[in-house]
Amino acid sequence: RRFIIDLYKDKTTLKGVEGYEQLYQNKKEYINSAYGDFVTKIFSDEIVYDFSNKQKIWGVEELDETKYEKKLNSLNRKKYSNYKAFCQGIFVTAHARARIWNAVLELDEHIVYSDTDSLKLFNYKGSYFEEQNKVVLTRHKEIADVLKIDINDLSPIDVKGKKHPIGIWEKEEHARYFKSLGCKQYLWEGVDGVKHLTCAGVSKLAVQCFDTFDKFETETKLTEKQLKNCTDGKGHTAEKLTPYYSVDYPTVIYPDGYKCTYKCGVCLMPTTFKLSITPNDMRWLIEEMRNKFNKAYYKRS
Repeated sequence: RRFIIDLYKDKTTLKGVEGYEQLYQNKKEYINSAYGDFVTKIFSDEIVYDFSNKQKIWGVEELDETKYEKKLNSLNRKKYSNYKAFCQGIFVTAHARARIWNAVLELDEHIVYSDTDSLKLFNYKGSYFEEQNKVVLTRHKEIADVLKIDINDLSPIDVKGKKHPIGIWEKEEHARYFKSLGCKQYLWEGVDGVKHLTCAGVSKLAVQCFDTFDKFETETKLTEKQLKNCTDGKGHTAEKLTPYYSVDYPTVIYPDGYKCTYKCGVCLMPTTFKLSITPNDMRWLIEEMRNKFNKAYYKRS
């Protein structure tokens, strides 16, 4: 827990600090990978590549009961210490889900979108989140006492001098317009008129492709050229790359004289991106909600 707290502190204090962009990114990745360490599936199907076949094809060796027992016995014979446990990772997400779900039950009529760690609300002026934050801050003292750390480590300060207590609800910028196509796919505009994009699978810079909300639609396809032209002016673009595996690389001599004879490798090539709602149940759910809302509205009228 001390390690996670240190990473959170570093990530918060480094965010937005000029010259430390890479270190900030590293700290952020360490936190994500630390959680992944806890919940990585130990046993799974094996992906194999057949070199003997002239067609050189990929295959899957499915994990059956016999192979599972063999792997389990092999693991049990090893002598090693493990600092992580699968159940700990599960309870992290269970508690996070419970906090989101409790808020949904309390504020359902105001919620227009929810995610793994956030809620988007409309026309809400209550104090639910402030009350929940008081509970979290009380726990901070308990955690600091148990771990024998400075309680301020749980509330690091960013480059602008703002405190970010770990685990609390934070109020985001007010959105003037908001449009969602489903999970992890939404476009919104702040009161300052600036648009922001969150869309799984593509960079936030791709927001430059949507000068109007009408263009943010299911089945909209962004070309390689469009994504490459979305830039922050610092050399970063929204260009999306897809890997191609090759087994027939020729011998290559680089300008410095190095001779590469590798036959296998991965080539990253620009590709397109298409907005979509998946699975189809999401589209069905939205239609059902719309129909029920319309019936309720006309009934009240």
